[in-house]
Amino acid sequence: MPGTPQAPQYVDDVSYLNLFHRHATPAWLHFVAGALGHAGPDPAAALRWCELGCGPGYGTVLTAAAYPKGRFVGIDFNAAHIAQAQALATEAGASNVRFLERDLQSLVDGAAGGGAQTPAVPGQGNAALTARAPGVRARNDVDLSRDPDFVEGFDFISVIGVYAWVSPEDRDAVLRFVARFLKPGGMLYLTYSCHPGMSWFVGMQRLLADYAATVSGSSSEKVVAALRFLKELASAEGSLLAEHPAQLAEIARALESDPRYLAHEFMAPHWAPQHVGDVLRDLAKVGCTWLGSAQPGDNIDEFAIAPALRPLLDSLPAGTLRETARALATRQSMRHDIFLRHARPVSADAHRRLLMAQKLTGMPGATSALLRAREPRLGPDTGWGAVLAPALTSLTTQGPQSFPQLARHVAYADRVGLLNPVFQLLVDAGVAHPMLAGTIDSRRAQAFNLVISGAVLRGEPYGWLAAPAIGSAISVEPWLMALANALLTSPALRWDALLQAVGTRLDALRALPGQGPALASAMPAANSLSGALRDAMRDVVPTWRALGVIAG
Repeated sequence: MPGTPQAPQYVDDVSYLNLFHRHATPAWLHFVAGALGHAGPDPAAALRWCELGCGPGYGTVLTAAAYPKGRFVGIDFNAAHIAQAQALATEAGASNVRFLERDLQSLVDGAAGGGAQTPAVPGQGNAALTARAPGVRARNDVDLSRDPDFVEGFDFISVIGVYAWVSPEDRDAVLRFVARFLKPGGMLYLTYSCHPGMSWFVGMQRLLADYAATVSGSSSEKVVAALRFLKELASAEGSLLAEHPAQLAEIARALESDPRYLAHEFMAPHWAPQHVGDVLRDLAKVGCTWLGSAQPGDNIDEFAIAPALRPLLDSLPAGTLRETARALATRQSMRHDIFLRHARPVSADAHRRLLMAQKLTGMPGATSALLRAREPRLGPDTGWGAVLAPALTSLTTQGPQSFPQLARHVAYADRVGLLNPVFQLLVDAGVAHPMLAGTIDSRRAQAFNLVISGAVLRGEPYGWLAAPAIGSAISVEPWLMALANALLTSPALRWDALLQAVGTRLDALRALPGQGPALASAMPAANSLSGALRDAMRDVVPTWRALGVIAG
């Protein structure tokens, strides 16, 4: 997908961020699908998972480390991203993940090599699907129709952000890829900027790109300069946007974001928010049924929709029309859609079995205060907060809780129907997570975590460690990365030696050129390290061990 110097197609001079997306993991998607009455692929099985637009591969390698029985493929057009991803996988010993350097159109063209027939998207001509912009490389040197991963097909395909950044031809290529390689019963996770929440930015994005072309420097430097100009222009007296403080505030917030993110998000010449109805209809043409949002709270109207809006939305048929109206009513700017290939809703009994198989574990530091901080609508003084409180207390004081266990709780015994939304909202807020069934092999995850925590101590911007018991990851701040690294390096460390090991690592973090002062502000001071470490050993480390982040 890279373009010529005269007509750039996509940003490839600066690397994308090292991000992890919990919504893309098999356990998460299976959990949300189950709540919605559908059976997704078993996350505890030997699954196959693919990410289109994997960037530098951190999230892909992390997910592979959390699922040692699975097979993972990351695909990106950017050679530097692929090199970085392969290096991380090699260092972490993640032998169940591989990376391919491909642009979207040659990817699906190459998949049809050797005379194989790639299905067209119904209602669209093949010419539109195979058109390639000037300067885009054709990479048909490998016949994916003979590749074991692609011949078998994928249980999960993840496309994060890409769909709104690329040309119409590349969006068609995504649809072709899904049509060919997502298994029947497989799940697609698709995120994209959408109307109407991002409609206001369409004209400004064009100005950003045109202004950036007049500025020298990297794409990161160009987009920051362009945003500063846009902010000044929009704030000036007489500007239309000066009458819209909320949108001015969004521009100001953008300037506080990582410039690499801004470059990839807004410098793509084809960036365009998508109409929800168009996306749902296009995926339906390749046999993918929209299930709902990967953000579980969005699927609960009583939580997510204002009371006055609900009767109006309920008067519409479920599906495309209702979602279009819902997006408009709530001014959605980003979609987190999940789809099931050749979906069939399960029976009421099967749905009940799916729910009864769910088991949640609390995340590190899970308390009512954390719940309020992450989602004010779930605070203890709210209606939903009061409903969630008994479940959160049980998770905090008694450990992991299954659906049947909480169904016997006095708070839910006479209203078991509340437990499905309770489970969904606790997970959405990040204070709980569904657990994987069966025996968990943590060795590959811990090898990955040792590499990542060590990289953080050298100044690399990683923020998540693999947690195989939940098939996902936990967010870890830098000073706790030092603790994780000490325990991963020497699991038998006792108090005095552990305190010294962590202190030495924190001293190294504080001494990082250019980063030390910023990192130090978020670390315990040397004279308070002992107390902070005792708190972490009591409140955090036991959860790490239970989740397989470090050795038990």
